[in-house]
Amino acid sequence: MMKNILSYFLLSSDLKGEVEKPGYYFQNYNEEKHNQLEALMLTQAWVSYNWDENKKPMFKAEKDFNISGKVTNIANKPINNAKIILMGLKKHTTVIDTITNEKGEFVFDNFPALDSASYVIQAKNSKGKSGTLGIELNEFKNAPFSVITKKQVDENFEVIDSLSQQFIDIKNEEYKVAFKSGINLREVKIVGKKIIKNSKNLNGAGNADQVLNEEDLDKVAKRTLLNVLQDNVKGFRQGFNKAGRGGYYINFSIFRLIIDGIDVDFFYQPSGVLGNEYIDYINTYLQYYAAEDIKGLEVMRYPKYSNSYRSRFQHPLDERDFAYVEVTTRTGEGPFVRKSANMYKFKPQFSYGDNKTFYSPKYTSTNKSDKKPDFRSTIFWVPNLVTNDNGTANFSFFSADKKGSYTVWIEGADMTGNFGFKAITLKIN
Repeated sequence: MMKNILSYFLLSSDLKGEVEKPGYYFQNYNEEKHNQLEALMLTQAWVSYNWDENKKPMFKAEKDFNISGKVTNIANKPINNAKIILMGLKKHTTVIDTITNEKGEFVFDNFPALDSASYVIQAKNSKGKSGTLGIELNEFKNAPFSVITKKQVDENFEVIDSLSQQFIDIKNEEYKVAFKSGINLREVKIVGKKIIKNSKNLNGAGNADQVLNEEDLDKVAKRTLLNVLQDNVKGFRQGFNKAGRGGYYINFSIFRLIIDGIDVDFFYQPSGVLGNEYIDYINTYLQYYAAEDIKGLEVMRYPKYSNSYRSRFQHPLDERDFAYVEVTTRTGEGPFVRKSANMYKFKPQFSYGDNKTFYSPKYTSTNKSDKKPDFRSTIFWVPNLVTNDNGTANFSFFSADKKGSYTVWIEGADMTGNFGFKAITLKIN
């Protein structure tokens, strides 16, 4: 008997080792299985916890999803009565506001069910001005854990219904029917250009040898700009010139960082000391900005795109080869190392999922003559079936075209700590 909700919560989750066929101990329970279960417990041993009631919990209990943080000024002092505005992006167009307390703290709570949410948070002082405020969010951090990998092989795997045994044949039959009645189309290639909104690219937004846009950066939101360049720009590296001055390169071209149209070298004041001084200066920017602070970056490496930057930022007598990287920040304020314009883009690591529905065909009088074969292997799945006051619930589904035995697997909980499980077999003729 395979594992189920009963075997997991009441057995497997509290034992040290692997339990073979855990569901067996909860099917047709009798004295013999009781004795076998006792032997299993003596063999695997109980799990106990040494809980120190005086120790403060590492994580607070959360009843719902919330966003909290703190607002400080340039001197890192908390700001009271600062106005905080939260705006939802894309499909979640939420706009709500609140104010900070005497400690500069704020919280947004009672969020609706959301999926893949993304927000922009902005802070203004009591007079409604941006000033030099900075936002610090209390972002979720995973508890430390260790992973023990081991190879698990179930040598006694049981096929629970006849459809599972025929799965490969069914798929082959499905593809055979599909290709027989279909038309093989020629390959069509669609070539587009990534555009960075508000980019200061001298060649025009998106005109570069390599472009990373907001969609690319959202996938690595917490990575620094340095990490993004290392992971995505081929040939990006540290190096030293003949005079011993350290810097960054893209292959053999000198890396030149432009942020919102401003060359960061304009603010560099060398002390005359060779080595890593310039690298440390550039790292101030590369490690300050995170991917979530940036709308996009464009790499101008070859003359087609780099010449316009050479004429703007390079001295006419300087014949060195540069590769320019134009970074467009969300605030558009250029290379100023502080909490950018009191704005913070926040993409929660965890969010509530929308109610998803499992696809199940509906056959009616209008489509009953459809000749397309139905070769589904998983026939029906519903994760939120709720019983009424009498403890009953109804559901219906259409079987596939393949005849055979169908296993109906039902498991759930009554939300007060009690679990239930049942498996029945239906015969489709």
